[in-house]
Amino acid sequence: MLVGITAPGFVDHNKGIVVMAPNIENGWFNYDLKTEAEFLFKKPVYVINDVNAAALGEYRKGSGLVYKSGLFYWLGTGIGGAIICDGKLISGSHGFAGEFGHGGSNNHNLKCNCGLNNCIEKVCSATTIPNSLLTILKNKYSEFYNKHFSNIKDLDMKLLFEIYNNLNKPIELKNSLLEIYDELFNHISLLIHALDPEVVVIGGGGSLAGNNLLELFQLGIKNKLTDSYKDIVDFKLALLKNDAGMIGAAFYALEQSLKTN
Repeated sequence: MLVGITAPGFVDHNKGIVVMAPNIENGWFNYDLKTEAEFLFKKPVYVINDVNAAALGEYRKGSGLVYKSGLFYWLGTGIGGAIICDGKLISGSHGFAGEFGHGGSNNHNLKCNCGLNNCIEKVCSATTIPNSLLTILKNKYSEFYNKHFSNIKDLDMKLLFEIYNNLNKPIELKNSLLEIYDELFNHISLLIHALDPEVVVIGGGGSLAGNNLLELFQLGIKNKLTDSYKDIVDFKLALLKNDAGMIGAAFYALEQSLKTN
């Protein structure tokens, strides 16, 4: 029997240590999850980053099934990512590859939980989008805001895209969302040109907005790609939802055990 466990953040999968998971309450830093779990389960444990696991799940059983190479973006509390290239998960030298939400390469000057300023997840994660949207609507489309949003409390992604759909994708909302997601579109465009994937898969809580979100991403990224890429990269929503990580963790544990035996 084997156990596969996922954890958010910077996970050293070789040692099973969560080096940094800043979005967990109080944070995890250099937490030896493998040792702790093996003590509890009395079984071999393999630890993998949660989005890397979800990408493996989607690649084996979901949206990535018919592809050999893909980029996976998970939009939730933060922004996670994963890279599948020629059928293999690219995890990097330390297991940290795919931390798309971090790096401090943008210009908003907001402090991220990881300790850097200017990380993309501070403006494009599912938890930050609603407030950013309300700010833009107030400043640029005040009449529209007053009519449709001024009395709404606790706006989340699900409600936001319900309104977007019910109002027949109004230009005020569409333009505001395209503006908010622009830094993420730049990131995706850069990695498409760098890695030449067959597909970009969008998952996580933010993807529950469904095809309306996918249409926005395709529209926003289209003009950031050279002609060589415009019609050859597919965009898909994750299919397995909350099961993706569990399925991927199981595959990962099995594959790692076969390597060592």
